[in-house]
Amino acid sequence: FLYLPAPLNFTTIKQMDFQVALGGLLIVPIWILSSLLPTSIKDILVFWRIKNPLPGSRAFSVHAPADPRVNLKKLQMSIGKLPTNEREQNALWYEMYKKVEFDLSVLSSHKSYLLFRDTAAISLILAFIIPFTMYCFNEDCTYIGSSAALFLVQYFVSAIAARNSGNRFVQSVVAVYLCTRSKASRNTPN
Repeated sequence: FLYLPAPLNFTTIKQMDFQVALGGLLIVPIWILSSLLPTSIKDILVFWRIKNPLPGSRAFSVHAPADPRVNLKKLQMSIGKLPTNEREQNALWYEMYKKVEFDLSVLSSHKSYLLFRDTAAISLILAFIIPFTMYCFNEDCTYIGSSAALFLVQYFVSAIAARNSGNRFVQSVVAVYLCTRSKASRNTPN
């Protein structure tokens, strides 16, 4: 059985239509607000690091060694000494990325990272805008607090999902790059 808090009548249906329409209309300004945030801020919101927040900054010191698909000795033979400086790691990783960016596993992990990163940013924006809007319309404090808590939880979950996807994106680039380099060296005649 469906529980309805109020009897359905013309007024409650009209209110529900208004709420659905308002929710649909809010998508555009929220997406615009998310687009106004620079990607560097979004990366900081996901990785909780102010300096060198991108996962590529730790591509060879953290992510490649943690990936069982990556043979570090072959990687060093392929590209030489691996950088330890975070900025240099990201620059080298980005060069590798541009060579394998159209591989399906790289595309998929990149797409997931961007989706979760933007969801995290939007959730954090909503955690402040929606409760403030509810306050302006004299909504009950418990609803305001619940709304803020809901969007903050959504932000934390999305940020963790984005972080995991971003790390996997970095690992996939290194693994695919190494695999394509190995295939190319095998196909080169001596």
